[in-house]
Amino acid sequence: MSTFRKLFATATLASVLLATQGFTQSTPEVLTNQTIISLTKAGLDKSVIITTINNGENKFNVSSAMLINLKKQGVANEVISAMVENAAKSESPKALPAEKTTGAKPVKEKQIAAKVELINHPYLYVAGNKELKALEKNIANTATKLKAFGYGGATAQYEISGTSAGVRSQATDSVSFLVNTGAGAPEFVLFKTKIEKGKRTAAHFSAKPTGGAKSGNNTISCNILPAGNGVYKLVPSQKLEKGEYFFAGKPNGSANAIDVYAFAVD
Repeated sequence: MSTFRKLFATATLASVLLATQGFTQSTPEVLTNQTIISLTKAGLDKSVIITTINNGENKFNVSSAMLINLKKQGVANEVISAMVENAAKSESPKALPAEKTTGAKPVKEKQIAAKVELINHPYLYVAGNKELKALEKNIANTATKLKAFGYGGATAQYEISGTSAGVRSQATDSVSFLVNTGAGAPEFVLFKTKIEKGKRTAAHFSAKPTGGAKSGNNTISCNILPAGNGVYKLVPSQKLEKGEYFFAGKPNGSANAIDVYAFAVD
């Protein structure tokens, strides 16, 4: 092969390698919940995982159900917080609507979030009139209902006395919820209740002798977005129908009662 041909072949190969490298760099890995679970189970330090999250693209699912699953899979709280924050950046959520009153300054989400003073206590936020209400705190007892003396299965449920909550909104309202944890993402689950014998009840666990166990069917997943200064915005993944609802916190070991935060939709 002549010297000219060798130089031409070398230049061509270099061009191909550079083009390939450029293509590879333009298609970075997109991180998912499963990616983070895999990195955690591989034993990587949480600081390494957080750095990976901060420097990469993602398609995280940060609904309440998915956050609970991440926790069950052993993902650290700090890592989950980084996922929530970066998911919000990827989605580029819009600020809450500005005031339409002539001469009024726009009300930003951070201004609303600053009013959420109670720690780990959900607030109802109605976007239309900028209304913010602390939900009604109750103690829910846990009870177990057996079918056919247990042969038909069993259901564990939360029970609140009374049939209606004092904090109410309209079905036509655009609502979300704000929670000040002061730190990481909140661990609340939203339930729609049933009215039974003067109580509001919601099943959170059921089991059948032949069908295995499963979580309650009346939970509603929420997308969780950081609102700044330890405050998180919970947006239900579906429109809330008329009825009674409550948020339940994380159960405390074998305790037979739990704090819940009730509201209603009329």
